Amino acid sequence: MYKLNREVPVSITLDPDDFTGEDDALIHMYRHENKRKELSRIATDNASMVLHAGTRIDEDVGSVISSYFFASKEHSEEEYNRSVLFDELIIESTAMSYNTKRNILFNILNKTSYCSGKEKATLQTDLKKIQEWRNAVAHGSFTIMNKSFEVKLTYQSGGEKVIVLSDEFWTNVDQTIEKTEKALSKIEFCILKERGCIQGIGDDLEFDKELQLKSESFENRMNEEFGEGWKDYLA
Repeated sequence: MYKLNREVPVSITLDPDDFTGEDDALIHMYRHENKRKELSRIATDNASMVLHAGTRIDEDVGSVISSYFFASKEHSEEEYNRSVLFDELIIESTAMSYNTKRNILFNILNKTSYCSGKEKATLQTDLKKIQEWRNAVAHGSFTIMNKSFEVKLTYQSGGEKVIVLSDEFWTNVDQTIEKTEKALSKIEFCILKERGCIQGIGDDLEFDKELQLKSESFENRMNEEFGEGWKDYLA
């Protein structure tokens, strides 16, 4: 997982109205030093998570684009080499920005039925959110409110914006990232299935039967080795 190579700089805001005097403010600061350090650590970890997820989703969008143009059941060596070169020179190049990839993705979706209607609109909204969050944690400033211990993220996006980094906010970030990854995975699965690159249950009865036999054989071997309780560890 991508990790920041430095801590996110987190400043502390002291509001004089919160304290009876300077001594009271200093005592409060020293008394809660460990709590502020913990909040700073959490801010750094969460910023790392958002940056990593943004990079991973950017790669997923590129993979969907590449699959749409090059996925084929019968890949010749020449076609394979051409798809690799496409990824290296175009998809992974610095010229191919997040916005450019996103625009190409939705041009593809507008001309196909892989994702449509409300599902497509939600994906478009979520991709914009993730991009804004990624830019915010990368370029914004984190501040701990000394009395309330609220952590705020201030950043520029069409003007100055402030987000209170509450548990509810991070839950929304986590759920949005997971939902977006699933949506992109589903789109690529549809492309690959349409091109005959992968097979799903129900596409081929002989294939399904063979898959079932392999599954039963694996379960029998695991039961013999570890007993039937091994499945509980996968739950």
